[in-house]
Order: sequence, then structure tokens, then C-alpha cells
Amino acid sequence: MLEYIGVFLSATGVFFTTRRSLWNGPFAMLACLVYGWIFFNAKLYADMVLQGIFFTSTIYTWYSWIGQYKKQKREQQDTTYLVLEPLTLPALIIGMLFIIIGTNLWGWSLYKWTDDPAPFIDAGLSCSSLLAQYWTAKRYRANWLLWIVIDTLYCGLFINRALYPTSALFAGFVLLSIYGYIEWGRRAKNKI
Repeated sequence: MLEYIGVFLSATGVFFTTRRSLWNGPFAMLACLVYGWIFFNAKLYADMVLQGIFFTSTIYTWYSWIGQYKKQKREQQDTTYLVLEPLTLPALIIGMLFIIIGTNLWGWSLYKWTDDPAPFIDAGLSCSSLLAQYWTAKRYRANWLLWIVIDTLYCGLFINRALYPTSALFAGFVLLSIYGYIEWGRRAKNKI
């Protein structure tokens, strides 16, 4: 039952994110708490830690978005949508280096000190998720492209761990990420 609650909270939070709505924060934070417990029980330790990091980064994202809304309101701009930022080449390169280095360090740690059944996959997806979450907070439209890849790979990992409702959730996240990419581009000046 707890997994189904997590599915609902997560899907709702991501939906609100695709709409660039501030309601994403409360749902995402609750989902992090629920999934932290679920991943602990499934021995997916990097994903468990990731939920704690996501909880914190959701607060940062929420705060950042609120600041952007206030700025747009002060400047008498449309507050229906957040202004997007372009993903620069240096930001992309730094992000890819973060994934490579983080995956190797975290994966090796999980391999050495835990019973994680897929330490490097778990670590790689977790590092990629951290980058995608950061890109979401920075309002880079490209975050959705990264989420599409991550969520597709997570589907397989969760099927392997017999977390079938969660795997279905992440299949839904792939669709929501496609929608988010399209939706964020509809009124954006920067198309990447």
C-alpha cells in the first residue's frame, strides 16, 4: 500500500513540475519520504540516500521558483510560467563529468560496503538524477531529456527488484517527461 501512496505522490509532484506549478514542492517532498523507506527495504541504498537529497533539493527548487515568480511579478511579467534558462556547454560538460566521477566513486562504495545488487547502476542513475534535479531547479528545459533516459533505465532496475508499481510509475514518468519537455518549450524563448 505504501508503494501505491508513493506512486500517487510522485506522479502528482512531477505533473505539477511539468506545469511549472509551485504545488510540485509539497507532493515531491512527501514522495521523497515515502520512497526513502521503500528503497531502504528494497536494498537500493543509493536511491534511498537520493530521496533525502531530493527532499533537500526540492526545498531549494521550490525556493528558487518562488523567487523567480516574485521577480516576474515585480517586473510585471507573466507569472503563469517561469522564465527558462539556456543550458550552456560548460554546464553540460560539468554535468557529464559529475555523472562519470560520481558513478564510479559511489558505485565502488556501494559495491565494497553494502549488499546492493546493482551498485554501479544504482549509483549511476542516482548521480544522473541529482544532475537532472539540479537542472530542474535551474530551469533548464534539457532536464526533461535527461529524465527521459533516467526514468527509462529505472524501469528496468525496478522490475529487477520486483517493485512493479514503481516501475509502472517510472514508465509514466517517461511520458510526463516528454510532456514536460513539450510544455516547457511552448512559451519559452530558449528552446534547449
